[in-house]
Amino acid sequence: MNTTEGRPLKTSRLQRGTARGMRLSVLVLLLMTISSCKKQNATQELDSPENRQGVWQPAASLTTARFVHSATVLKDGAVLVVGGDGDRDRLASCELFDPVQKRWTEVASLSEPRRNHRATLLADGRVLVTGGFGEKRRLATCEIYDPAQRQWQEAAPMQTVRVSHTATLLPSGKVLVVGGKGDEPEAKSCEIYDPQTDTWSRTGSLSIGRAAHSATLLPDGRVLVAGGYSFALRVVHNTCEIYDPATGQWSQFAAMTMPRDGHTATLLPDGRILVVGGYGPAGAKKESELFDPGSQSWQAVAPMTAHRDGHTATLMVDGKVLVTGGFDGSEFMASSEIFDPKTKSWIEAVPMAIGRSGHTANALQSGGVLIAGGGSNKDVVKSCEIFSF
Repeated sequence: MNTTEGRPLKTSRLQRGTARGMRLSVLVLLLMTISSCKKQNATQELDSPENRQGVWQPAASLTTARFVHSATVLKDGAVLVVGGDGDRDRLASCELFDPVQKRWTEVASLSEPRRNHRATLLADGRVLVTGGFGEKRRLATCEIYDPAQRQWQEAAPMQTVRVSHTATLLPSGKVLVVGGKGDEPEAKSCEIYDPQTDTWSRTGSLSIGRAAHSATLLPDGRVLVAGGYSFALRVVHNTCEIYDPATGQWSQFAAMTMPRDGHTATLLPDGRILVVGGYGPAGAKKESELFDPGSQSWQAVAPMTAHRDGHTATLMVDGKVLVTGGFDGSEFMASSEIFDPKTKSWIEAVPMAIGRSGHTANALQSGGVLIAGGGSNKDVVKSCEIFSF
């Protein structure tokens, strides 16, 4: 398995870019030498009596084992998986999950391998892939997948290389790309892609550099960026900024209750934002908080049952949020839990069949949640599971 530049790391902080991907790659290799007792933890969870909610069912495996890849639900309900790291190589391969046939099919590959990239569903149904880390370098290159042709085409490159940035579709149909690990000492720059003209243009910069932050499109069309890591300052942030597409400028906003990066941020149906887990100065986090658009403030809510970094958080059709897997500092986790926005509490869910981190989770049109790939205690895996509640 490939590793990349960055200082030696001992825990998994996936979305922190180059260092994050290296950390998980090293951990997967190290844990391949640990005895099978590690894997037994997940089995013990499955066998213990409990009142956990939901059902996991095995799904068809990916054609290629991968982690820190992207997965995007297309307009027809299919799921496009792109790139990532495999057992030994960085991947350019891509595959498509058919939720009706419940099987994976290989489709055209990217022009170059990449991981920690971003994949954004465009208004016309195509998928824009931006940046990431290639075989030996950070990338500014971009590609667009056409579902009708099942082919990739080259798109205009970004104006700077970026890893672990964010890419958010705006109501205008343009894509806002923010921060990330680049060649700049402090990654404050932002740019906008116009799919109609295949061009990039600079827009207002962040007040501080951020990578492994979150970016959430608010109901009013603005974008809230929260937390993240500054490579220049070596600081994890709790600060937030809001981007206004009408002015192209950022403004300071209420800070989260604690610093974190590599967290998840999920927009709830009522407009609140749930932020969960990630990594802070003391390690992987289990704390959760809610942003309330009414009071324009953050509120700490009940913590998860476990510390998680490299986890997923998926909004389900009933408005609850499913959190799966991740790394707690010593173990790739199989456990999952559900946040109920009405009670602001967590419900313990049935664990996955295996512990995994750096996987993907997508809400299917059928109502289930598809989990694909990831790094586990011994391997990079190709196994998939579907959760129903």
